[in-house]
Amino acid sequence: MKKYTFLLIAVFTICSSVVAQPNTEVFVFDLKETDSGFNLSNPVNVSENEGYDNQPSFVVDGSGIFYSSTRNGQTDIALYSFETGESQFLNNTPALSEYSPVQTPDKSGISFIILSEDGTQQFWKVTPTQNEPKILESEVVIGYYTWYTNDIYFCFVLADDDNPATFQQHTISTDDKKVLGTNPGRSLHKIPGKDAISFIDKNTSEWEIKAYYPESKSFETLANTLPEVEDMVWISETVMVMGSGSKLYFFDTKNSANSWELLYDLSEFELNGITRLAYHNGKLAVVVAGK
Repeated sequence: MKKYTFLLIAVFTICSSVVAQPNTEVFVFDLKETDSGFNLSNPVNVSENEGYDNQPSFVVDGSGIFYSSTRNGQTDIALYSFETGESQFLNNTPALSEYSPVQTPDKSGISFIILSEDGTQQFWKVTPTQNEPKILESEVVIGYYTWYTNDIYFCFVLADDDNPATFQQHTISTDDKKVLGTNPGRSLHKIPGKDAISFIDKNTSEWEIKAYYPESKSFETLANTLPEVEDMVWISETVMVMGSGSKLYFFDTKNSANSWELLYDLSEFELNGITRLAYHNGKLAVVVAGK
């Protein structure tokens, strides 16, 4: 395997071709809860790039945000620094596209999905001390994932000719793979303050957001999604956010009313087409349609 060069020093100090991908941009807002609800302010287009910019995830220490970004017909990993207000690409792999960059829980590296020119898709991890990436998964095709511990991740495994898409738990040290459900959505998250993972179950006409508790191997239904929306994020132990069109909505699981309420309308900022979301310590990242 050829050497995979990653410029990760800055990180630790602070499936289809790209042509077919939609134009999207990654915006980051300050999100504050007020007596009357929530307020979004200070919108920053962190990607500022023509083409596909998506899959945002915050650096664990909050100093920046990773995202996938189009460059020279491929998708590479970029990092936006809140200190400098600038983005930089972290890799240069002309024969590969990278997606879904996430810093590992122990901050030792970055995991991501690669797609090669021949259509091979794998799940990789790289650290500053590695000359070669560690292949975390090559036997099954990971579409989306979230870390639970440094050793365990939950993932959306793509369908093949014989099997539907599945929600799975993978343990790296034992190579154990458990199929937990079928037909999941792409939003997988560790629930803040809980030893649980949230996922979207698309097996019913009204999609459901569910929690899975690995210790007890039990499931809990938390809410229905907005109609046919599968992108969500947690902003607290009980509050979820989803978007549709230009509008962001929130759902508080401790509220007996159990309904989605308007959080903010991004048309105020002339933004629309909300899809992927990420949150960290008062900052909300929103992927919107590009112009």
